[in-house]
Amino acid sequence: RLAYDYPKSFWEYWLGLTTVTLGCMLTLGYFSHNTATFCFMVLGIGVLYSFLERIVVLNNLIVATCGASPVLAGSIFRGSIERHVWWWFAAFFLLILGREIVKDIEDVRVDYNYKQTLVTKFGVAGAKRIAIILTAVSGFFIFLTRKANETLALLAILIYRFVKWDPTSNAKPMILLYDTLIGILAICMVAG
Repeated sequence: RLAYDYPKSFWEYWLGLTTVTLGCMLTLGYFSHNTATFCFMVLGIGVLYSFLERIVVLNNLIVATCGASPVLAGSIFRGSIERHVWWWFAAFFLLILGREIVKDIEDVRVDYNYKQTLVTKFGVAGAKRIAIILTAVSGFFIFLTRKANETLALLAILIYRFVKWDPTSNAKPMILLYDTLIGILAICMVAG
């Protein structure tokens, strides 16, 4: 909505941030061509977000892909992606995708006239069910990592609270639970 209300300021901000990002990626390219190429690809996918707002779910998939992609960056730098790294990626991807759907539920009043989302297409109840399933499936991948079983308890609390959550109420507590879980999961991944 910020870009819609202040297009000139947002464009200048985006251009400055992109310039700094590209500079960092070019520097990274000196150390690892593969990692720099990967970062350019993620940036390109992120730019698509601005142009594909009318396609249901695609924006959520773009955000989840870009949000989970840092999990792969270290392995790409090393030159090989092991199976457990893909499990981490899947867990983060599904959690971020679920979180994005909750954000869409929160933004439903604005999005009805602005863009296509799961909520505008299937309603709040349908989108909530999809987000619960994605969140629950992320637990399978968390379990497969064998390094973050502590987060499964928090995931269970999130799912329980999610099932009980009234989508017409404030979404901030649900988003905070998602953010907390994603943060703890990142710590477990790095520490493990």
